[in-house]
Amino acid sequence: MRLESDVAPLAEDDVCERITISFNSTHRKYNMVEERIINKLDDIHEEQKTNLKQIMDKRNCNAAVVALTAATADVSPGSVTSVKEKISSLEVELQKYENQQKTLQEKNEKLLKMLKDVNTKLSSHQGEFEKFENDLRSVVENANKAVAKEKDIKQSTIPMGVVLALTQNQKKTK
Repeated sequence: MRLESDVAPLAEDDVCERITISFNSTHRKYNMVEERIINKLDDIHEEQKTNLKQIMDKRNCNAAVVALTAATADVSPGSVTSVKEKISSLEVELQKYENQQKTLQEKNEKLLKMLKDVNTKLSSHQGEFEKFENDLRSVVENANKAVAKEKDIKQSTIPMGVVLALTQNQKKTK
């Protein structure tokens, strides 16, 4: 035989359990997204370091070629022309690497903006969860008050207005 006081806590436990499950699921998704973004940022950072090292190596190589050209300028005009062509091709390569660096910087900025957008959206949903939790708390309190007033009724019912408010809140959170 069930007591009237056993009905309300059971319903409250079910509601709290659903809220807890929903919150935990959202929190896990948030952590997964955050981890992916951090990993991607780390990968991009490593790629930038590699590209920067390549650029620096090319610049160092360019300085060595210039020094070599100055030292061998009086050796033969054919080799000077060959060295000048190599320097020109090296400058083209250096320009390509600088363009890649700019592209990577733009990608990083876009990724950072995406990260900020994700954080903003998750934060805005956090407020909705808190509001939903408060609404549910007031519904449970109202249901408990109704049960206390109607001691002759074995099973309490939630007023239709409360049910409608809950469904409207669920639609808003989706």
